[in-house]
Amino acid sequence: MRRFYLNTALPASQLPHARERLRHLQIDHRYGVEERLGLVAVMLAGGQLFDALSEAEAAQKVLRRAAPDLFSETAVAFVEVGAGARAPQQPATEQQPITPLTETKTVVSAEDDLVVSQLIEHTLRAMGVNIVTVHSGRAALEIIEDLEPDLVIIDLMMPDMHGWEVVQRMKANEVLQEIPVIILTALGGDQDRVFALTVAEVDDFIEKPVSTETLRQRVWAVLNR
Repeated sequence: MRRFYLNTALPASQLPHARERLRHLQIDHRYGVEERLGLVAVMLAGGQLFDALSEAEAAQKVLRRAAPDLFSETAVAFVEVGAGARAPQQPATEQQPITPLTETKTVVSAEDDLVVSQLIEHTLRAMGVNIVTVHSGRAALEIIEDLEPDLVIIDLMMPDMHGWEVVQRMKANEVLQEIPVIILTALGGDQDRVFALTVAEVDDFIEKPVSTETLRQRVWAVLNR
């Protein structure tokens, strides 16, 4: 069964500020903020998910109008709950130590920007991850089919095949469709974030530029699910 929440562009460190703003606006009896995927997420007061898409969309309109400086980039996202559904996972945060991985993981990184590609490689190797790097969408799909990695980190704008096409082909393949995917892109904004988290159902959506610490935490969170 699907439940909804509002994903924001605010880092989790902004939780106290967001809570104070809700209190100031006198709507904290209706909505609350929690951490999800390293960002501030808006749910019902008490931390419950919205039961219906219409309820989440109504909250989105209220918050964008009441506090555009904080919630102008909110996007509706969802989680599957109930029998057979994977329970929502909490990401690593600055307050949660990154523990060593219990086994060696293989990650495919598809990134055509050399600087970003090197950042990913250095960060993941320091975590003890086996990292395989490619620089185009087609090469990514080929290596994913060959290795069946534990995680794919993929840019959207790449030579010869868009990142969304790679994800779509993975989701259509019974062998590859359960492999976690993190989108790492400069194409930020509501439309791409909503598509990523609700339609494409990727595991995380990270906007560039990204720090080493943020990348490390978000990768660790996905690999430990």
